Amino acid sequence: MSNVAPKIALDYSKNRIRICYSTLEALSNPTYVAFLINPDKKTIGIMKCNDSMTEKHRIRPTHTDSRSCEIYSQLFLEKMRQLNVGFVAGHKYELEGVRVPDKDIVLFSLNNYVESEEQYVG
Repeated sequence: MSNVAPKIALDYSKNRIRICYSTLEALSNPTYVAFLINPDKKTIGIMKCNDSMTEKHRIRPTHTDSRSCEIYSQLFLEKMRQLNVGFVAGHKYELEGVRVPDKDIVLFSLNNYVESEEQYVG
């Protein structure tokens, strides 16, 4: 496993969540993940799961980078924006996460983000 921090990129201009390779690697390269939101702590989690879970997303490599994955969800991004952490429609953000020891989950604080001008964060 690499020493690179797990990352995700939120692209409000395309309703896209990019799960970067470092996050997938921290989760042992899962086939499926689930998104979790904790509105009280203003955190999101990406959890490795199996195909029996109903709210799952299949991990498929992007066309431009086979080591990351893109998931499109206007509803999920809007729920995060409603937590009033400063996300603005049409903008892009990058978050660094932390893997929870002995769990198949990476947590990201919505209070610690960087606005990105880049077309690709990963």
